[in-house]
Amino acid sequence: MRVMILSFNAGEGHNSAAKALKEDFILHGVHCDIEDTMSLISPRLSRFISDGFVFMYRYIPALFNYGYKYAEDHPSLFGQGTWVYKIFILAVKKMLDDIETGGYDTVICTHPFSAVMLTAALEARPLNIKTAFVDTDYTCHPSTDQSKVDRYYIPDDTLTEEFTKKGLPKDHLVPSGIPIRQMFVSIKDKQTAKAELDIPGKHHMVMMCGSMGCGPIKKLAHHISEGLSQDDMLSIVCGNNKKLKNSLEKRYSGNKNIRVLGFVTDISTLMDSCDLYITKPGGISTSEATSKRLPMAFIAAVAGCEMYNKDFFVKKGAAIAEKDTKKLAERCLCLLHDDETLKAMSAAFKDMPNRNAADIIINDISSM
Repeated sequence: MRVMILSFNAGEGHNSAAKALKEDFILHGVHCDIEDTMSLISPRLSRFISDGFVFMYRYIPALFNYGYKYAEDHPSLFGQGTWVYKIFILAVKKMLDDIETGGYDTVICTHPFSAVMLTAALEARPLNIKTAFVDTDYTCHPSTDQSKVDRYYIPDDTLTEEFTKKGLPKDHLVPSGIPIRQMFVSIKDKQTAKAELDIPGKHHMVMMCGSMGCGPIKKLAHHISEGLSQDDMLSIVCGNNKKLKNSLEKRYSGNKNIRVLGFVTDISTLMDSCDLYITKPGGISTSEATSKRLPMAFIAAVAGCEMYNKDFFVKKGAAIAEKDTKKLAERCLCLLHDDETLKAMSAAFKDMPNRNAADIIINDISSM
């Protein structure tokens, strides 16, 4: 088997899922490559979309919300003959040539746009290959119903009805979970992890808002800092946002209860040491926390698909959420010392099987 994974540079979630799948395919001895779908049209266009997405996500979240809602309310936006579809089909020839030249027999998409583009390509030139789409959020994205692939791997079986209502065949749906990297599949003992990070005996909160470091992190950190006791520790992960990191380091340089971190390679151990995980409700972030049975508090960064992720975990009792940053900070500080509630939140994950989504996808698609 030779696998091509088609990702899409609009946020790191789709790329993270692609990398997690590739990591597991390689462990199974399967050749696997990742390709950015928009680069098939133009690398410059791909960079423009990626940079524009990051800018909008950080600084104009309301515009992102509007765009996502508009796409939900206008499903025909992605249909044949539309201007969006005409852009998509520009990738068709290059995509087909790459599949045939690379000898790929399996193509997996981690973004609905990639799945729509693959569908258009195979309608133009049918190939004898296996095709799949991996959903990276706890909802059925707009345009997913415009694709036709052999398998749709969805995050949870409770979402089956949502996908079938959009017209997707039930026998094509496989509740697999969302693929995460292997480091997040295992759980390290909490006290061992705390000792490794030199915070033994501390109540530990980890705050992270994606690789872009977006959202009201500064405000939330300020409110939390005012209520931290000597036995509390707050670790703030800024990801690739160097400006945010520099600003927070200056502000909390003398505070021994706050650690400001940039891009963290061993984020798994940091999460294992954590009693409460403060994050935006991204599909990958919440799936990593699910694997580790980690109670979450959601930052109000953007809505769109993340609104559905938030609702999914809050309804399960595994997370809390507040729009107001001060209220969220107060609830986090209370939760940090409420062991019984934290245990109950961790237990709420019991309805979600502790599974390796990448393994499930690989085993299923190999058996097709």
